Order: sequence, then structure tokens, then C-alpha cells
Amino acid sequence: MSAKSKILHCGIDFGTTNSSLAVSTDRTPNVLPIDRNNSNPSAFKSLLYVNPSHQFSFGSEAISKYLYDLETLPSVPPRLEITDRMIKTFGPSGHGGAGPVIWIPEIVEVDDSGRGRLIQSLKSVLTSETFLGTTIFNQFFSLEDLLSQLLAQIKSNAENILEYSLNSVVLGRPVRYVGTGRDQVALSRMKTIGHNAGFRHIEFEYEPVGAALNYGLNLKQDQTILVYDFGGGTLDVCIMKFPESRVISVAGRGIGGDLINSRLLATKIAPHFGSQSIINGRVTFPKHFITEISTWYRSTLL
Repeated sequence: MSAKSKILHCGIDFGTTNSSLAVSTDRTPNVLPIDRNNSNPSAFKSLLYVNPSHQFSFGSEAISKYLYDLETLPSVPPRLEITDRMIKTFGPSGHGGAGPVIWIPEIVEVDDSGRGRLIQSLKSVLTSETFLGTTIFNQFFSLEDLLSQLLAQIKSNAENILEYSLNSVVLGRPVRYVGTGRDQVALSRMKTIGHNAGFRHIEFEYEPVGAALNYGLNLKQDQTILVYDFGGGTLDVCIMKFPESRVISVAGRGIGGDLINSRLLATKIAPHFGSQSIINGRVTFPKHFITEISTWYRSTLL
């Protein structure tokens, strides 16, 4: 490929469950095989694996290393360890409300099994201003740190195929992010993540709009189409008129495959572990426990 024809920009569908990257030459999109170990190389699983030495793996390799841990490293009960830090909490509450501020020694659970952690669906907490990050094997990683590494790996895999660097990206975004509806929080974080991954110029496009434009790339006759994008975290739709490529409407909800998984766990699996039991004949099973284990990103924090 000559220097003049080199594409320095790309489009990325940075999905909750899977991601993909494409470049375009002569108005023809080319989806790159950025995860050659996957059965579908053009789909990069949006997964991170980190071992106790804080070495990261991504995509299908993350799954392989996690499963290897389960097969070869025996489970070991976690032990409690007192750190050198103090944490702030509140004493017993009284008639006046919350109790006084007190400082107590921090106690953490330490896993000596040698197994790593598999992390999924981090995109689902981009709108949460209270979710700043998580501590993995006694080291804190911000949400931006983790997603930046994932996006940087996708970028690097593509550059190895193209044999040159990509400096600009159009990032797909849902019509509405999962969570509180604070999309500007998510977009600001995604812009930071894109810059951290090495992109100098970042644009955003609604994911269903991108899919509709791809469908109508060479369409000449009049058509009005509906694109239905059901992902891991969100459901997005777009109505577009061709051949003028006019967007008539877009809409989205924070409903996706992750929510289906959590409902299946709560209604079909959790009852086998006592979720409908009455403790001591009078106390119902704590519902917050089901909430904690019913989503990927929450269960990875336990």
C-alpha cells in the first residue's frame, strides 16, 4: 500500500460484549481480523484477564488463561490480612441520625490460589460517577485505566495487520448508555479512554446509524429501513431514509444481553441456592446478595 493510500483513521464498535474494528478504502468497509484466536476473528471479545502479577490479557486469550487457571490451580480459601491503611466509616447511629466518624484498620481478603480475574461488561458502568475503579490484587485500577488497556490492545492488533499506526477513530456509541442517563459522563470518559489508547482525533457515532449507513452504502433506490441493534448492554434502533442517508429517528434503552443473563440468574438459578428460602422461619433471603452476583461487573468486585 502506497503512502498516499494509507488509512490513518478507523471505525471501532467498542461493545459491551464484543468489539470490532474496520477501515475503509474506495468506499468499501474492511473489518479486520483483530482476534485471530477467536472462532470469528473479526469479533474481539471485550474481556480483560489480570493475573496476580498484574499482567493483562484480552479477548479470547483472556478466556483461555482464565479457564487454564480453573483447570490447573486449586481453589484456596481467601485469608484476611490487615493493611497499613485506615478507612473512614461511621459509628453506631443514634436518635440524631448517623453516628460519629471513626477510623478503623483496613482488612482485605487475599487470594493465594494464583488464579487471575476475568473482567467483563465494564462499559456498562461508564455513566456511574460513583464507580471510579476497583482494586485488583491489592492495586487500584480506575475504570479508565482498564478500558484504555482494552482499547489499546484492539488498536495494536489492527496496526499489526495494517503495518502502520492509526491516529483517528470514529467510536460507536449507544443511543443511551446503560445507567443513570448521564451520557455526557460516559462520553467524556470514552474520550479520555480513546486518548489514553493512542488516538489523537476521536469522533462518536450512534451504533445503529453506523450499521444503517453500511447497509445503504451503495443503495440507489428509495428505501426506508429500520436497524435493530440488540447488544450486551443496550438496545438501539434507527430509522433511516435512502438514498439520501437521512436519519429519521433514533432511540435506545439500557436493555441488553447482560440484563437477560441477570434475570435468568435471579429467577432460574438463584432459587437452587436458597434465594426463596426463609431463614430461621422468619427472615427472607437477602435480596442484595442476588443483586451483587447477578451482573458481571458487580460480581467481579466481590
